Amino acid sequence: MEREFPRHVLALPQDDWGGLAMWLEHEKWIREAIAYIELHITEDVDAADIAEHCTVSRFHFNRVFQRHVGVSAATLLRERRLARAAVELLSTDKRILDIALEYQFSGQDSFTRAFKQRYGMTPHVYRQGFRCF
Repeated sequence: MEREFPRHVLALPQDDWGGLAMWLEHEKWIREAIAYIELHITEDVDAADIAEHCTVSRFHFNRVFQRHVGVSAATLLRERRLARAAVELLSTDKRILDIALEYQFSGQDSFTRAFKQRYGMTPHVYRQGFRCF
């Protein structure tokens, strides 16, 4: 299987293979970071913890992550938590508050605000409207 590199990597002069090595190292960090997010999604972790896991400075990690993924690590973490919470809303009878706390929201109010901003409806309406599917 042929590996596809971004255009900015392919455009490197042949004498700048260090850029390719750096891009591959960054790709490794990103994979580690995403795996860490998925493994610790219900734990009290933040972007600083993810950068520390990848043994990279927080500033450098955030810049590289944003460039490669298109969103910050904190945004991806929040989005993944909301997505997993949405699954739980449909597949369990847990209280909304319990789901909110499990996915590290400070309370039902903050969870509802974030959920509504992302999905355009409250967790309660989401659960009632989509549970039949």
